Amino acid sequence: MKTFAVYILSNASRMLYIGVTNDLDRRIWEHNNRVSPGYTARYGLDSLVYFEPFGSIKGAIAREKVLKGWLRSKKAALIAASNPDWIDLAATRFRTPRSPIRFPQQQPENSQAPTTPPWGGKARSPDITKPPQLNNPPTNPAQTSS
Repeated sequence: MKTFAVYILSNASRMLYIGVTNDLDRRIWEHNNRVSPGYTARYGLDSLVYFEPFGSIKGAIAREKVLKGWLRSKKAALIAASNPDWIDLAATRFRTPRSPIRFPQQQPENSQAPTTPPWGGKARSPDITKPPQLNNPPTNPAQTSS
């Protein structure tokens, strides 16, 4: 039986995004790796703070519409009821605990980042796992000697 899920993502500022999917692990991986540009990528919404499983897509979409109609305070109360500290629930699903705030890290030129997502499928874009390259990295004026 296929399962569906309504999920809520958040960031360090506790902004919210509500979505529906037929594969929660894949969808969270896509949000975390910013596969597609949009609201979640722009605002760094990549912490899974709430989800509800459903047996049908119709039920999941109906629940998503209900949640999107709620006031922010009611959504926050729903999250706090099952996840009072707003921890990233996906961190335990993928076994990669991390803080809600991440900073890009540079990799050596000769290293290859893994391109296989955790569900074993193909990544949509071959460059999504590579960190951004800085043309002129910022320098700390206190460390430069004149």
